Amino acid sequence: MKLVNLMPDILDLIPYDYDAIKCPLYDEIIGRCLQKAVPSWHPKFVQVGGIPGAGKTTFCKNHHWNRQLFISFDAIMESLPGYRQDLCLLGHAESFRKWEIPARIVGYEILRRAIMKRSDIFLEHSGVNHAHVQLVNSLKKLGYDTEMYFITCNLETASRRAVRREKNTKRHTPPQMIAERASLVGKYLRIYTEIVDNLYVYDTSNNQFLLQQNYQKGCLVG
Repeated sequence: MKLVNLMPDILDLIPYDYDAIKCPLYDEIIGRCLQKAVPSWHPKFVQVGGIPGAGKTTFCKNHHWNRQLFISFDAIMESLPGYRQDLCLLGHAESFRKWEIPARIVGYEILRRAIMKRSDIFLEHSGVNHAHVQLVNSLKKLGYDTEMYFITCNLETASRRAVRREKNTKRHTPPQMIAERASLVGKYLRIYTEIVDNLYVYDTSNNQFLLQQNYQKGCLVG
């Protein structure tokens, strides 16, 4: 099964597939992650979505999903020796530009192989693009239960958090990326409301995870 079969618009997110960058280091990263990919008769796909700075990583850590097959493109990038070396040589912004796409490609290859194993999958990703809508629909056809936790906050708060995070972790997030993704949140939330089995929408503008809405099978609960 190819990624394009699951996500026909995947080339909007990555310029080429894993075979173009395949190497022993990336194979090792993929193999290590897939050790947690346990086949299931009733596999589950859980995605934590939202713009950079909304609080996705903190939400995931609070739920301890990294003990299972947990895919985070940012975490993959930060694990790459080349990225860590370039932080000192090239600076935060240039290192991000250089290594963001390789990390994405590795992450999507982990995702593809996990789906082929019918493993439970926990994914941290903004989700504000049509390829991820296609992914959810494809997984439902393959018998996956789908669940999404969408973390929201206002643009000013997200931007401020991203700047503070860069000072602490050296991970750069382009301001234009935050603004572009923030402008798409409303559109994609409406779509996910209709297609995800269980959708939970949280707001963190006041630095707390406040549940705003819960949809089950497209119906608002409570």
